[in-house]
Amino acid sequence: MVDIKKNILMTFKKYYISILLFIFATIELMIVIKNDYYGTYVDESNARLIMTLIYGAVVSLVIRSLISRVENKIKQPNWLYLLVPILMSFVYFGILHDLNGSFQGVKYIIFNFLTAILFIVIPFLGKNEDSDYYSYKVILSLVITGVCYLLMILGIFLIIESISMLFEIKVKSYIFAEIAIFVLGFLMPTLFLSGIPKTDEKRKEYPNFIKKVLMYIVFPILSIYTIVLYAYFIKILFMFEIPSNMLGNLVIYYSIVSVVVLYFTSKMKDNKWSNYFIKVYPYTLIIPLIMMFISFIIRINEYGFTIARYYALLIFIFAMISIFMIKVKDKVKYIPVTLSILLFISIFGPLSATNISKISQEHKLESILETNNMLVDNKIVKNPTLNDEDKDKIFSILGYFSNYHTLDEIDVLPDDFDINNMEEVFGFSNN
Repeated sequence: MVDIKKNILMTFKKYYISILLFIFATIELMIVIKNDYYGTYVDESNARLIMTLIYGAVVSLVIRSLISRVENKIKQPNWLYLLVPILMSFVYFGILHDLNGSFQGVKYIIFNFLTAILFIVIPFLGKNEDSDYYSYKVILSLVITGVCYLLMILGIFLIIESISMLFEIKVKSYIFAEIAIFVLGFLMPTLFLSGIPKTDEKRKEYPNFIKKVLMYIVFPILSIYTIVLYAYFIKILFMFEIPSNMLGNLVIYYSIVSVVVLYFTSKMKDNKWSNYFIKVYPYTLIIPLIMMFISFIIRINEYGFTIARYYALLIFIFAMISIFMIKVKDKVKYIPVTLSILLFISIFGPLSATNISKISQEHKLESILETNNMLVDNKIVKNPTLNDEDKDKIFSILGYFSNYHTLDEIDVLPDDFDINNMEEVFGFSNN
């Protein structure tokens, strides 16, 4: 009991800023839940504040990791915590400035995720140690925390329900939600962080259970799936077929799982079977990835970039780089770094998913209009007799802009254009 108390106190002392920010976010969320139950107006700013506090907690973990790395080289490194309010302000006023934007929530999740990756990466940059074992321990702590949370919530709910039934006490429904949020925000962060290992912890073998799952379930399934993909490639090669659209989606999940498995097992040396798999399997990924690339290039050439296709190609790039790093000695630890860089590029700057897809779709629309002589001096000319295929493409592009951007961003459209006056501008409607 003394050891548990000591461990909790040490954890709070090390990560107190993150824990406090999680608590503040929890309190705000509990207030929102209660106000919503009683019909009190809940402003968008409440959601923005909660999401910002959660991001602040995550970035605080990264700063704590960075301080541990440089505290012997820099005097008073705690000034680095000033980055926390700066980045939180950037999230609140920048990324979350318009929560109604369809991609804003996804952008926030990606930014949060790439920040969390840095927590694993920073302690190992420039060192000989690998981050895969540390990552495994972090994920293990997360899983244990999740199981404890579910068991605790289930127990508390059963107790409340029993009291409610036995003593005929009516419990308001929002109480259950607030208890679940309270346990998650007040107790679970400390439990999770108490399981974070020291960065200099000596590497140990994975437990026998995990090794058996890998060797007798995961490795064989991936091998059989690879054989199935190669059989399909042989089929389309002999029948001169174009790879189906479904192939790209299947290979995306397959490549993600494969990279994750290889990241955690590249140092595993247990028997001839596992050694052979780890040595040969990365090379077998190359052809499926190339076929996926061809499949998506065909779609992009036909319909232009979308955010989904952008990330599909990003996964291809990440997987190919990861294969190279897995086969090069002591480069596995840079796989999370690569992922962070690619994710950062995907949400900021001229090469971001939204910018590339907007330019591509706008260019595709202009190309269709020019092909059908519907664009003169950068103004749209009506064409009531346009073929159905091109009509569908135009509707698809306008729908895409409505969902992920705004119609105002299309230069060739009139300033007052609305989807309801399609016939007035294009000469046809979708009715």
